[in-house]
Amino acid sequence: MIVLPVDAMKRDWNGSGLDCWRMIRRFPRTSMDCWRRLFRAIAVVCVAGILPGCGTVVVDFAIEAQVMGRSELGVISNASPGEIEIVPRPQGLASPFPAVRFRNESLDWTFGTGTFGFGGNVTNRMNSPLCLRFDEAKIASNLHPEEIPMKVYSMIRADSGRWTTLGTFRPEHQVAFVPSPLCIDPHSATWVSFGTVLEEVFPTRRMFNVQWADGDLRLADRGVGNWFRIVVPVELERNRNLIEVTLTATDSRARISNF
Repeated sequence: MIVLPVDAMKRDWNGSGLDCWRMIRRFPRTSMDCWRRLFRAIAVVCVAGILPGCGTVVVDFAIEAQVMGRSELGVISNASPGEIEIVPRPQGLASPFPAVRFRNESLDWTFGTGTFGFGGNVTNRMNSPLCLRFDEAKIASNLHPEEIPMKVYSMIRADSGRWTTLGTFRPEHQVAFVPSPLCIDPHSATWVSFGTVLEEVFPTRRMFNVQWADGDLRLADRGVGNWFRIVVPVELERNRNLIEVTLTATDSRARISNF
């Protein structure tokens, strides 16, 4: 994809593109050349983010995962031994990279990360309710190894077609809050996504500290090699342990999304 500088995009819109728009409004049967210039102007300003509703730059990641269990005193335990495997993304998702799934006797957790947070599918494999206490979760990174309480701007949960949304993705309306626990019925699955407050663990406020110039899909910092960690208490019947998940970026790619 050829991405023009933002200034050039603005000139394109304010010049021939805007002239054509005025011409077409007055004379709908104007030349095809003018229609082409208008469509080109709209396309390039959408990439630049000059017009609302056109789309935004998002970054997809390939990741590696490490998962371990530990007690609340920090002692490494074998509470969460399991297997980690690479699995295909569900159909319909635009990410070019596969997902990573952790599986043990209690749960399956498929990890996914995006520009502003993380999420995935979680399945309770047990005969009792299982709760991931995201309200008590802590996060860290290689740029901020000290664990801090996790806060989010949004939390979306989907169960059997029923969606629950807390917070918002719209920057002008975002307010940080503590996410809710994720409790799952026996032998049931749910999907969850968090728009995570990242500024304390990544200076760019984006997952794995990725960075790009406005209107440019070439990443100035691809985030490869950086890691993100979340530590979540897991409650099952009367047992409570911590699961520590460390996700490391191995590749990244930017694209325009119109969600």
